[in-house]
Amino acid sequence: MKRFSAFYLFKIAVTAGLVWLLFSRVDFGGFIAVFSGISIDYFLLAVLALTVGWWLNTLRWKTLLGIFKMRLKTWRLFLYNLISIFYNLVLPGGKVMGDVVRGYQVARDHDGEPVEKHRLFLITFIDRGLGLLGLLILTSFYFIFGHEAITYLGSSAQIVGVAAIIISASGLIVVFSSIFDWIFIPLRKIPLRFTQKIFTTITDSLEICRSGRKQLAGSLVITMLAAIAAGLSVAFLAIGLGIDMRFLNILFFNTLAVVLIVIPITIAGIGLRESGLVYLFVAAGIMPESALALSILNLLVMVVLALMGGLIEFYNHFLKDGFSHQKS
Repeated sequence: MKRFSAFYLFKIAVTAGLVWLLFSRVDFGGFIAVFSGISIDYFLLAVLALTVGWWLNTLRWKTLLGIFKMRLKTWRLFLYNLISIFYNLVLPGGKVMGDVVRGYQVARDHDGEPVEKHRLFLITFIDRGLGLLGLLILTSFYFIFGHEAITYLGSSAQIVGVAAIIISASGLIVVFSSIFDWIFIPLRKIPLRFTQKIFTTITDSLEICRSGRKQLAGSLVITMLAAIAAGLSVAFLAIGLGIDMRFLNILFFNTLAVVLIVIPITIAGIGLRESGLVYLFVAAGIMPESALALSILNLLVMVVLALMGGLIEFYNHFLKDGFSHQKS
């Protein structure tokens, strides 16, 4: 418990430090002027686009649940996703705790059998991995085709590109074939319970994944479509702020920023995502005040979705005796 508390305090410190650093590098008055100039119409369009992105993420989750023969209505899973976003922001465990809550709700709909709980843990593991893999594949396309967006990474472009392509290719091979299984099998025999559990989960996940290769391929496509919707959300904010930039560049910047928050050193990725967006937009010639306003507005769009999830959870616990356990 003490170790967990210390790490959470560390995340708070890093988050606060990054946010302070961002604001310390801009003219605050200029930032306020740009920030307050956003049209509510474009902000609402951004919320709508990101909502569509999370609906697509819900379809990916439903596709993965289908591999395990677990079927729920899409709208119900979407509500669970919104609730998980809420818990991502308000609970110390961040995304991990949000995933736990989401898995608990699905397990409840399936009467919480032990086998279901184990499967939901595997699905969460697979969902995270495929989500990241889909984003890396989308990023790799920019480097493979030499899109102009990669030039804004400067001297680090080659390193980022090689890493994205290698990880994407390796991930596809691991997920869809058994070529590298020999690496994991001996690791399951390490006489440490924690490591045995991790590598057993990995091999179990891969075995189940490969029984539904079509669903996995579909999940990767859905992930990239969701990333495009999220990029469109940022594009609406950019238009509302008068930032002139091509959509494919915005999509690349936002995808890289989302990949960045996989590093769990801040609260809900706050600070890391915003720093990534500001850095890339400034590198592309956008004024720091405009880049920061865009990143903060992008965070607020996510907060709106989290508030939706919070209201749903409030209704569920205080205004109604829980959702009915209806299955599709």
